[in-house]
Amino acid sequence: MIVDLHSHISTKPMFVKGEKNCEKAYNFLSALPLDEWLAEDALDSQSSLSQVRAGGGKIIINPIYSLERCLARASLIYGFMSDLLISDENVLHGIADGKIMNYVQTGKEFNMVKKTPNINLLTKSNTKYDPNTVNVLHAIEGIQGVFNSENEFAGKFQNHHFLNRLKLVVDQIEPVYFTLSHMTYNGIFNYPFGMKMTSEKNRSWFLPCDCGIEGITGLRKEVLDLLRGEDVLFDVKHLSLGNRIALYAYALKHNIPVIISHGAVTGLTVGDFLSHYAAGAYKVSRIRNGKPFHKMLPDKLICKTIIPRKKGVYNHWFNSTQLNLMDEEIVMIMKLGGLIGLIFDRRVLGNVKLKDLANNQYLDYLSPEDIPYIYGHYNDVLDQMGMDSKYHLSQSAEAIDKVTSHWAHVGNQIDKKAAKSDNTEKADLERFCQQIIHIIQVGKENGIANPENHIAIGSDYDGLIAAVKCAKTAAEMTSFRDMVRDELKEYRKQTGSVLKKYNIGVDRLVNGIFGENAFRFLESRGRVQQLIT
Repeated sequence: MIVDLHSHISTKPMFVKGEKNCEKAYNFLSALPLDEWLAEDALDSQSSLSQVRAGGGKIIINPIYSLERCLARASLIYGFMSDLLISDENVLHGIADGKIMNYVQTGKEFNMVKKTPNINLLTKSNTKYDPNTVNVLHAIEGIQGVFNSENEFAGKFQNHHFLNRLKLVVDQIEPVYFTLSHMTYNGIFNYPFGMKMTSEKNRSWFLPCDCGIEGITGLRKEVLDLLRGEDVLFDVKHLSLGNRIALYAYALKHNIPVIISHGAVTGLTVGDFLSHYAAGAYKVSRIRNGKPFHKMLPDKLICKTIIPRKKGVYNHWFNSTQLNLMDEEIVMIMKLGGLIGLIFDRRVLGNVKLKDLANNQYLDYLSPEDIPYIYGHYNDVLDQMGMDSKYHLSQSAEAIDKVTSHWAHVGNQIDKKAAKSDNTEKADLERFCQQIIHIIQVGKENGIANPENHIAIGSDYDGLIAAVKCAKTAAEMTSFRDMVRDELKEYRKQTGSVLKKYNIGVDRLVNGIFGENAFRFLESRGRVQQLIT
């Protein structure tokens, strides 16, 4: 049984001309000579229902994702999609120009799925699992999916009206979880820099930007309180490091689990990540071609950090950007009773090209709002979680020197030495497996009895990902599971292997990751009934 925490069966059909069909796989790239790394199969359908069925998918959490205006206007999307004969330019341009609001798109996407035949739509009133078809639950990806005005896009809210609309959306869609942010400014939750494939002229649109909210206060707290009251899980994916830390403390206070629906690990601690942090900030303009992107959005203040990189047991580099989990976060999610859904994007897993590193792939950016929160509260959060003091941050933000030309030089040398990635199916399989092993090792070293029970899959198919070469679509899910099983069995034979050390059987481990762990979790949340055979 395959259970996928994050697989988009409805996002791409929303941009197809004419009848919109979740079942059909669309070939978007038939006539476009695009760079294979940027877009190989990324725009083609990866998780249409026909592909999910072919790959043995039984339970899919479909994230309703309303494309952000910045993304719709970025040349990456606007240019490519406008050239595709199959794409609906009216929808894309309507979002880009502010004529179609995200809230409207959210409702349309959900209603399209509701009308899809031959699926079992799992709701709070229908939790019965049907083993003979694809069972679909929903999530919401990004708070922008609730926006319904120009002011909200610019971070200016009438709280009462916004919260009422949020409740309407939640009541209609009944999401299992809410991914609180995405890749652009939303005025409520901070986000990490996740659009590293963008050109320099577009990059400033996607750099982190302060929301003017400290920790869990103001509208941010009101949103979390509402979602918690509706029994909606919090997904830390696409949240900034500072906001993630604040959310773990909130979840601990209220005794609720959190998840990362489609993520990976950095191999770093928070202290490692911040070791080259540049104190102070610099301004990044939103001006492009002499004109402001949006008149209501201010210029940004950004903090830089050059990130050290680490390798896993297969000697492949992790992707150490803020988008992924630090070691302490692995433990926190487990202590809170949550799940870590592993993404299938080979770039997020660590497979990056030389040109990506040369373009500052591993020069990351932090919001100045996050920096004082991390240094002011992180050690307290660790203590509240009962975690080892070895993870404590020993320096204050004010005590850290600015990044010098020396550090910049060292950082660039590290990148260049590490840049040659093995771009093969075997290497992608190994990168995926070393994520599993690292998560288990960190959990065990921090007293988690069964860390393997907290790992699942969140493929992010059809999330504009460069999928691992050994599983380019959901149709290959079962075969990929078997490849992971075989690879981990070989790894377990090695002297000193983590799986042998902790007596973890591979069959149980892999069955859990690809379905059983998520099923048990959803069952505990009252979202699916026990499988009866």
